Amino acid sequence: AGAAATITGASGIGVDIPAGAITTNTSVSVSVYDIVPTLSPAQATLTPVGPVCDFQPEGVTFAQKVDLTLVLDATKQAAEAAKGNTFKAHFLDKTTQLWTDMGGTLDAAAGTLTTQTDHFSLWTVMSVPATATPEPDDDGGGMSTTTIIIIAACAGGGVLLLCCIVGFLMRRNKQS
Repeated sequence: AGAAATITGASGIGVDIPAGAITTNTSVSVSVYDIVPTLSPAQATLTPVGPVCDFQPEGVTFAQKVDLTLVLDATKQAAEAAKGNTFKAHFLDKTTQLWTDMGGTLDAAAGTLTTQTDHFSLWTVMSVPATATPEPDDDGGGMSTTTIIIIAACAGGGVLLLCCIVGFLMRRNKQS
């Protein structure tokens, strides 16, 4: 108990536990499943790009954050990167049944992503769509359609004004 430990499998999946993170004698394990996790309709934009890793013991809260290293499938990584998507570690929140984004640091060359956590559960890497970049307005003023809508919504405060602006912009875009 209390000693630092690093466990890494041949695939690169692993955990790095700093000294003091575990305060009692605890056996640590990881099971790796090459399955596609179920996503709720609310998370339909996520794409799993690695195996599901079951880090155990579930339910233990570490005194300090531990580093988890997850792996990405090389083919899926290349396809999702070509779309401009980013990669994030996610764990399954068993209460909400949603995959929770925990970020992470990608090592693209190694095909791994490392994140920090204070608990174990089911983990995987998901591809997250890149945020769309708004196109500049036609008048050369540099304001995007999105910016105009947000400014109008904030300044006007009314749904009717927002609907009128959206309708105008949609008609203008169809005429272009």
